[in-house]
Amino acid sequence: MQIDLANEVVRVGGLEALSGGSVPLFKEGVKSKLLPEHRVVEVDLSQVRLVDSEGLGALIAIRRLIAAQGGKVRLLYPRPSVQQTFDLVQFERIFEIVH
Repeated sequence: MQIDLANEVVRVGGLEALSGGSVPLFKEGVKSKLLPEHRVVEVDLSQVRLVDSEGLGALIAIRRLIAAQGGKVRLLYPRPSVQQTFDLVQFERIFEIVH
């Protein structure tokens, strides 16, 4: 996982899955980099093959953190299988999803 900071944006990439063992590292990694001036967390999902219930929960937890600062989460380039999961749980209602 790679986390880059640019002005008001925290960019997360290099993920292969958001499930089980990868979730704590993802959550703690983002939390540790999040500063009060950040307004957007972008999660590049282009390489992610699997998002399970723990991964969905982690995305929601990060959304709550950034929303408390007046910010938002953008989910970038999800693969079709991941997008299907997002469609099932209606993530487009609470996240900006960029294709």
